[in-house]
Formats: sequence, C-alpha cells, structure tokens
Amino acid sequence: MIIDINKIKALVSLDDSMRILMILLGINIVNMWILLERIRTRHVAVWVSLGKPKLFQSATGLRALFRFIGLQGEFKKLNDRTLSTFVYIHRISALAFLAGFIGLIIFATQHGR
Repeated sequence: MIIDINKIKALVSLDDSMRILMILLGINIVNMWILLERIRTRHVAVWVSLGKPKLFQSATGLRALFRFIGLQGEFKKLNDRTLSTFVYIHRISALAFLAGFIGLIIFATQHGR
C-alpha cells in the first residue's frame, strides 16, 4: 500500500492539524487533572509521597507523578480501576499528541510553511 501525500494534503490542512493537536492537548490537561484529583482524594498517602503534585506547578512533583504512572506501572498496586483507566487514556492521548506534533512538523517543513 503506497500512501499518496497529495491525497493526505487534500484531506487535512495545516489549520485542521493545529485544531486536532489543541483538542488532544486539552484532553491531556483535563485527564491529568482527573488523575491528580483521584490520587489526591482517594490515595492521600501516595499523593503526599509524590510531593503533593498539582497540575500547574514546578516540574518536581509532576516528574514524580509521571514516574508513578509510567511504564513500570506503580499505579497498578493501588488496585483502582478508575485510576488505571485514566492512566491508559493519558498514555494513548499523549502518544497521539506526540505523533501528531511530529507529523505536523514534518508536514510543515516539507511544504514550506
């Protein structure tokens, strides 16, 4: 299967791509807020051990949170299905954002924008 870049250009404009990225960014921010609230209200000891991270704060607490929800899966030890669901949503939306961002850069540089 050969992908024709001209067909892709006709389907998606640069503005559309930016809108999609902003939507994905919004999903990530809301999801991260939900994760933080869930940990803060249901798993207080974990929240304290992570340095009481907040969504818009210094990177120290958020780094600890990212390690906690990272690939080692420390969050699974809490046996909280809702928290696990939001962690997986965050992972998927973050990867989609990253892929979209890289795609946008490639698209823009190849087409002189």
